[in-house]
Amino acid sequence: MLRLANPVRRYAWGSTHALPDLLGTVPDGRPQAELWVGAHPAAPSTVPGAGRALDAEVADRPGAVLGDAARLRFGDRLPYLTKLLAAARPLSLQVHPDAARAARRYREEEAAGLPAGARRYPDPWHKPELLVALAPTVALAGLREPHDAAGLLQALGPRVGAGLRDVLDALRAPGPAEDRVRAALAHVLALPAATVRAVTAAAAGAAHGGPPHGAAAPGRPSPADPAPCDLGAGDPAAGYSALGDPATDPHRLALGLATQFPGDPGVVASYLLHPVALAPGDGLAVGPGVLHCYVAGTALEVMAASDNVLRAGLTDKLVDPAELLAVVDARPGPPAVLRPPPAPVAPGLLRREYAAGADEFALAVLDVDADEPAVVHAAGGPRTVLALSGAVAVATARGRCGLAAGEAVLVPDADGAVLLSGRGRAALVAVPGVDR
Repeated sequence: MLRLANPVRRYAWGSTHALPDLLGTVPDGRPQAELWVGAHPAAPSTVPGAGRALDAEVADRPGAVLGDAARLRFGDRLPYLTKLLAAARPLSLQVHPDAARAARRYREEEAAGLPAGARRYPDPWHKPELLVALAPTVALAGLREPHDAAGLLQALGPRVGAGLRDVLDALRAPGPAEDRVRAALAHVLALPAATVRAVTAAAAGAAHGGPPHGAAAPGRPSPADPAPCDLGAGDPAAGYSALGDPATDPHRLALGLATQFPGDPGVVASYLLHPVALAPGDGLAVGPGVLHCYVAGTALEVMAASDNVLRAGLTDKLVDPAELLAVVDARPGPPAVLRPPPAPVAPGLLRREYAAGADEFALAVLDVDADEPAVVHAAGGPRTVLALSGAVAVATARGRCGLAAGEAVLVPDADGAVLLSGRGRAALVAVPGVDR
């Protein structure tokens, strides 16, 4: 197996303490946003024993590392990327394309010779994602029913309503809900900063004056929203919980977004989305076209290894509302929140399977309290084991490796079955449907 050294990405939205706390390192006062575990060429893990990057190791030994079945489906590359994410500020409001559009638009941009900074599609792959909270985490995902969104915006008052007339008219127009939501989103993304600031001021009044008509009372979730969780002061999400429960008060959540991105249309777009409060262990599956934003928290994230992101706001990166509107799935509905029950697989070993429906990856989180190694994955393909807490040992027919929290190994196809022992929790990421 390949023990990995994994790079930390320092984005401005990262927490200064969450990743160091998890990894047992000393904070240096600068944001640490993501720990990348994989072979993505932008920041590959390294294999200290081989003295080179993991993507080079995969390229040199694709048969041994990936196995024939995974290579046939995805080529000579590791098809997934695993991350630890620590957000103290919101990530961008974004969607990901489906596989067909990603391949087609990539070919078109290649043929046009677009430079890297102007490209929307840097690779030909889609990017399904799965987020599993390790601490209380706040997100926005999935679009509201048009009448619900209209009620929330109208409750901000008649002066604000005049500035949002096109948005409200679109939400209340006749026709399919999907068309109404898409039209409203288009108007929102074109709002001037002055209108966004007026919405922010009204949201501040609504937030501190109690929930307006159409919003759930604090502490009482609406039927469409997941149950709220307590966001403690030590969590990156604490700045949002201080304003109230973001899962039940969209006005307070919008106000929190506006403190980071004043005048950004994404502040108003948040009213069109479902707020989601994820307790530790809750998962959020994000498929093609799902408009979403990770607001704050600490989480495990697994995704297809792609950089195809179309942004709508809450960012200083490239924003392309027209392409986003062409990709977004505007069908209203709550997001897919996963709460799998633990299942015993061996003495001292419990397994939670997160069914994200992705072809590139499958995720299981394992609680381990066992002295004797037990098989947790008998099929083939590349397998990543990332320790999340405690100390676990990974064994195969070819060796054994101990892992502390934040440490990881890649188990090649050629190593056979994966076994775990120890006292701790670990994530196991594999390519689904690959047999030896």
